[in-house]
Amino acid sequence: MTENIASAIIGAIVGFIASALTLRFSYKQLFAQTVSKNRMDWINNFREELSIVVGTAKYLNYINQQNNYSDIEGNTYQPSEQVLSAEKARIKLLTRLNTNSTKEGNEYHDLFTEMINMLEFKGNDNLSLIKNIEETAKLILEPEWKRVKKEAKGDA
Repeated sequence: MTENIASAIIGAIVGFIASALTLRFSYKQLFAQTVSKNRMDWINNFREELSIVVGTAKYLNYINQQNNYSDIEGNTYQPSEQVLSAEKARIKLLTRLNTNSTKEGNEYHDLFTEMINMLEFKGNDNLSLIKNIEETAKLILEPEWKRVKKEAKGDA
């Protein structure tokens, strides 16, 4: 009888420990998946906004070089909506960046902020600035991508 009680107690303890470990592992896995998904969303949104900003600047530069402000049908080009969209994307990009540049992976944020603020949507020759912005963006995104891969493996 006492053996049955002892076996039941040991079984309950083992069951409790197994349940606690499973719950802990599930929580860690869920947390890592959530963080990875949010980080991936951040990366994708950053890329999308950057493409709007850079694409608009490049397009306006091209239009200016061609001295052609009309489309194929002869309609005069009106950049106001496109520029407004690019300005909104610029603000979103700037607000996505962590201002703590001493944190690992954030060392390029100040440089990116400075360059993205210098970019004008007037059709001036911004090509070298655009290239520098693109390269700096890659330096910002690379550590984020590494974190996503690490978190996806469960190494976070």
